[in-house]
Amino acid sequence: LFIYIFSFIPFSTPIKIMPLKIHGGEKASGSVANAIKAIKYAVMMEADICNISWGSSSITSSITTLEQTILESDLLFVAAAGNTGSDNDQVPMYPASFRHDNVISVTFVNQYGFLTANSNFGSGSVDIAAPGTNICSTVVGDYSHMSGSSMAVPYVPPIAALI
Repeated sequence: LFIYIFSFIPFSTPIKIMPLKIHGGEKASGSVANAIKAIKYAVMMEADICNISWGSSSITSSITTLEQTILESDLLFVAAAGNTGSDNDQVPMYPASFRHDNVISVTFVNQYGFLTANSNFGSGSVDIAAPGTNICSTVVGDYSHMSGSSMAVPYVPPIAALI
């Protein structure tokens, strides 16, 4: 998985994308610590928006450190709300459920604009929905159609950058 960092530059210049790999290798392993390193690198490179298409329902010391990193950053974070059909107000998904001004939590809708049975929701913890079913995406060595909030999140940062 990658964290995609978007950088807004005035309208005369296109939006730039900085893909930062945090998961990978033969076993596709990664860590929240790698995400924190990527965020700190993005801050150093003066990025503006961070796409986070993953999450965890567990509060660990790594997640707590991630929250502190997000709070200390000037970046806008666009994060996946999750795919369990849960109310994130009751069962949070982090980092999407961090209730900070610089975090946008994204759930997904089907081709008809409706939440699916797997779309997480929450009146206080989910901010927006974007298309997320049957989305063509890359997989190692090929393409595949996938569904979920991780597929919906990438629709939001470019719009945020233009706004």
